[in-house]
Amino acid sequence: MNYKNHINAVEIEKNNNTRHFGGYETSDGRKVIKTKLIRSANPGEFTDNDIAFLKQVYNLKYIVDFRNKQEIEEKPSLTSVPDVQYIHLPLINDLGRNNPIETDKKSVHDNILLTLYNLLGGTSESAIKYMANVYSSIVTDKYSINMARKFFDILSENENGCVLYHCAGGKDRTGVISAVLLSCLGVSWDKVMEDYLLTNLYTADEINRQIEGVLAVTDDPDVVYGLRSIIGVNPGIMEEVQKIIMERYSTIENYLNEALLLTVNKIKKLRSVYTK
Repeated sequence: MNYKNHINAVEIEKNNNTRHFGGYETSDGRKVIKTKLIRSANPGEFTDNDIAFLKQVYNLKYIVDFRNKQEIEEKPSLTSVPDVQYIHLPLINDLGRNNPIETDKKSVHDNILLTLYNLLGGTSESAIKYMANVYSSIVTDKYSINMARKFFDILSENENGCVLYHCAGGKDRTGVISAVLLSCLGVSWDKVMEDYLLTNLYTADEINRQIEGVLAVTDDPDVVYGLRSIIGVNPGIMEEVQKIIMERYSTIENYLNEALLLTVNKIKKLRSVYTK
């Protein structure tokens, strides 16, 4: 299936791993509203038509950028859209230039990609473990938890508009926050994982392009599998997030309450705004 035909694709010209959660069912029999939440890679290349469409059809009101300052300087987001509030909310405190998470796919040379892979240990197991550790830090590190709290504050402030949130590739930082958000709204973990893995559909052409370049250097199946896991997404990485939440908090609900300070009433409010 081409991602453009996928039911959750946002209908814009420069769809950069950009999708909504419309129709996702919740535990209380409601459904997530299509026009309230959008997850995306950096929307900096959206066209004027894209922006107009998002404002007219989705009533876009907030753009939340999870990247660090250096990433923003290199690849600006949409910071000055009229009547849309741009909020910089760096989700990871120490994400440096050579960190492979969310690397901009369009600027990565194949040899550089292999170099980064070797820096992660040079095996699919070591690469996946590294990414799993980064993911898990988002739900355990005090700084990241504080940023997540602020994000949920933004969601609580919004009532009538749409919140678009993004990082660089729209898959790792955005993926973890989406998993937490959907869980908060009452979406099952199976559906959370299904949504997470959609990145492999939405970015399939770019993933395949990079893998083709790598195959010109090596056809080692472990290398190819490992690179697919970090260029795209791998279910085992997100499963580590669920595992560490369960180990530390017993339930996702406890994580929402204790780490993110989302009370029962706050969660009810979020569900009333983003589901129906």
